[in-house]
Amino acid sequence: MFYHAFDGYMQHAFPLDELRPLSCQGEDSLGGYALTLIDSLDTLALLGDKERFAAGVEWVGKNVRFDINKTVSVFETNIRILGGLLSAHLIASDYATGMEIESYDGQLLHLSVDLAQRLLPAFDTPTGSLLCLFVSFCNGICYVSHQYSRHWTIFHRPGWWY
Repeated sequence: MFYHAFDGYMQHAFPLDELRPLSCQGEDSLGGYALTLIDSLDTLALLGDKERFAAGVEWVGKNVRFDINKTVSVFETNIRILGGLLSAHLIASDYATGMEIESYDGQLLHLSVDLAQRLLPAFDTPTGSLLCLFVSFCNGICYVSHQYSRHWTIFHRPGWWY
């Protein structure tokens, strides 16, 4: 089942974020950084598919960047992208997993640190609890959508990045 979905994504949607199942076309739904590939790396490793895992890690390390003008969902980006990058980094760099990549030099960890720093404004509250639902990668502006409103509230934290 996994390979049916993964192969469909790779054939019809890669390097876009997701495959739209009815049209079989790709869509950049979360940020335009090959979301499904990153989200699938740990599954490829768990299935023992070292060739596809290594190819995916190499492609992500060479092609994914977060210095882009995108506003992303903090929750989805945190669990799917940051989580995917960190788990793939641990698997690729640990010989005990059997999925280590000899040529791997920590690219996914560097991407993870960059991404985490860009998500930090969402947690910049007195309690550390998640205040905003969306954050801009390029300027740290946070957006909160009120549950019963169609209006956005914007929080700006000047100097958060530089």
